[in-house]
Amino acid sequence: MISLLLLLICQDLKIPAEIRGDAGSFVIISAETQGKQVKFYAMDLGLAVLPSELLSSQKSTIVVAVKPGRYRILCYTAIGDIPSEPAICTLVIGGSAPPPGPFVPVPVDPLIDALSGIYGGLQEASKQADALALAGVYRAGAALAETSQTVGTLYAELRTIGAKTLKGDAIRPIRDRIAVETIRVIGDNPAAQISAQLAASAKAHFLRAAHALEVIAQ
Repeated sequence: MISLLLLLICQDLKIPAEIRGDAGSFVIISAETQGKQVKFYAMDLGLAVLPSELLSSQKSTIVVAVKPGRYRILCYTAIGDIPSEPAICTLVIGGSAPPPGPFVPVPVDPLIDALSGIYGGLQEASKQADALALAGVYRAGAALAETSQTVGTLYAELRTIGAKTLKGDAIRPIRDRIAVETIRVIGDNPAAQISAQLAASAKAHFLRAAHALEVIAQ
């Protein structure tokens, strides 16, 4: 019972109810907690939040808004396996500002949703390592998109890297799902020339696929 009470006390999370700043200026938000790290999320559009893991203090973040207004930041922490109650800080940018509108969640990339469902159903013991390795293949593909002359050359070089990185049919359902998206973006004509526009689209697609894989493998 004593250990449980101490755990609940340690979960206390304190953050200023309101902070003011200027439009376009960086504003630091710091929380007080016994937790090792605090996660911060913008609840209103127009507010950019720097991830706490990029800062030296894992209990602070930096936010910026370019337009006057009121912006809410939600944060939480955890001790052990038990999360804290969420806390909300309101950032007031400029002088007199209108109240915040309804919470608008940031949409999740449909590719992440699709891959996440497939990933959860895989029984392969090495699926996390393989997903991260495949992310590296697609990041290499983003670089190849800028140097390959034809679609066939791009695919051939990508397959060569993939064969050296992944064994056999490792996480095949995930690879097949991304392949469908790849053909949709780049096409399947090996003789097609890669224009500057197609190179940009291919690079963006490969980076998107790599990011999605890194997200589901966390």
